[in-house]
Parts: sequence; structure tokens; C-alpha cells
Amino acid sequence: LGQQGDLAPTEHAELTGLLRRGDTYDASSYSASHAAFKAEQNAVFASLASSLGGAASPVVYLDGPDGGSTSALRAAGFATDQLHVANPHASTCAALSAPPHSLEHVAHASAEEALASEQWRSRAFCAAYFDGCGGQAEPLIAMIRALFHERRAAAAAL
Repeated sequence: LGQQGDLAPTEHAELTGLLRRGDTYDASSYSASHAAFKAEQNAVFASLASSLGGAASPVVYLDGPDGGSTSALRAAGFATDQLHVANPHASTCAALSAPPHSLEHVAHASAEEALASEQWRSRAFCAAYFDGCGGQAEPLIAMIRALFHERRAAAAAL
């Protein structure tokens, strides 16, 4: 799995610098049209997850401190114990774990690290929502590889 230790020195330095800045995601800074676009994306994900596994099936996704994706999944009937979020920022994890979101499965890690963890490795998710706000393909590819990694598939089959 693509872990931070697998990065080239320049990539590791860049990632370390970005993580030091903290979570820069601020939903309130977006235009009304962008906020509507994000809400539509979340609604599509919730609808897709509902049709793939139903609201009783676990899902994995990325979310910001505003809990936009979490809110859409809850509106679609997903229970708190079915929601699994990964985020490398402690402040975002704290916001998602606290009311009003009160999520139980929040990993203070990258999606790749969370999917490889003992807690999530054997969990079969009906749907996943990974985005790359930076516009780079490699982080998205790494998340998908982690989701379908052979160790996860073998553990989920047990």
C-alpha cells in the first residue's frame, strides 16, 4: 500500500509541509454555485451508496469539518456506525467526532493508511467517495489501490 514511507524525499517534504498547515478546507469560503455543486456530489454519492448496498451497509469517504458528506449520507438513512471517514488533520477528526456529527469511525490518517489499518482492513464497504481537491490523479489512484488491495480483499473474505 502507498504509505508516507514510500514517498520520494521531495514528495515526503511536500506532504509534511502541507500537513503542518492544517486543514485548509473551509466550506464557507466557496461560492453559492460551488456549494451547490458539492451538495449535488454528496447527494449522488449517498444515492449510489444506497442503491449499491442500502443504508445498512458500511461506506468509506473523505469529509471536511463541516460534515457535508456525512449529512448527505444521514439524510439517505445511513446510521452512524456505517460511516467511516479518514482525514489526516486532527482538528477535522475532532470536529467530525463531536456533535453534531458524532461519528464513531474517524481515522486520523490518510485514506490509504486507514484502509490498511486493523480496524478497517476486514471491512467490506459498499461504496467509497474519494476526491482530490488538488486536481492530482496520483492521490486518487493510491486511494483506489488501497481500497482494492489484495490484503483487504483477503481479510474481507474471511
